[in-house]
Amino acid sequence: MAFYLGTPEAYVVAVPVVSAFFTGLFRVEKDWPKKLISWGISIVGLVVAKLLSFGFVVEYQMWEVVVVGLFLGLTANGFFSISFIKPLIDKIHELVSNNVTKIEAKVLKK
Repeated sequence: MAFYLGTPEAYVVAVPVVSAFFTGLFRVEKDWPKKLISWGISIVGLVVAKLLSFGFVVEYQMWEVVVVGLFLGLTANGFFSISFIKPLIDKIHELVSNNVTKIEAKVLKK
């Protein structure tokens, strides 16, 4: 699975495959539990990638990783398209990065 964590697009492809394995393993039949498992796998997978410093989430704050994991899980289940989510993820990260830089500059001035 680590191979697929490199880009958001590839990650969206990997999540349903891994989710299908776990829903089959635990014999989950209903639709909503399958989706919840998929979202959980998406979030946990990105948190692990962040902790291992791998993939596109290396620069993200942990709360961003959780939000992006949820977005990509929703995308993997067909709620959104990657062309809609990718710019949104990039914009959130840009705003957070700019705010962190401003805060660091203020702290360093003191």
